[in-house]
Amino acid sequence: DINAGIPNEIIMSSENSTAKRSPSFLSTWAKGRELTLIYYISGDMTSHSPQREFPLKGRTYTLLSKKVQNENGNSGKFGRESKSTIKLVYIATKGSGLQEWNLQKELEKIADFRALTPQKAVARLELFLTPCLSDCVWDR
Repeated sequence: DINAGIPNEIIMSSENSTAKRSPSFLSTWAKGRELTLIYYISGDMTSHSPQREFPLKGRTYTLLSKKVQNENGNSGKFGRESKSTIKLVYIATKGSGLQEWNLQKELEKIADFRALTPQKAVARLELFLTPCLSDCVWDR
């Protein structure tokens, strides 16, 4: 189970975050609820199944998306080494200081994900992570 391991990178946000990163639709829509975990992985992906939900610091986080990226590394002793990462994006759905969210219902306010093919749904979720203008606003 991948969440039992220690992530290589953790990106937490808050509504008042002053982090110097480009805003995305996700950060505008989720308003500080997102949590991104990045792990280095090796071997078969069947051994890397993330938890659908987990508690952390008084909040419950629900998996929104996972993305595996394969990168060719430098030439090593035995040829080209590759490094793979898995990026897990979670949304805080309930907990301290939050109005409780049903993630599926919140997503359906944006798009009819049930009507989409799995490939289209993945593509739509990928758009959540693309940078947007710094003055973009999501109005519920």
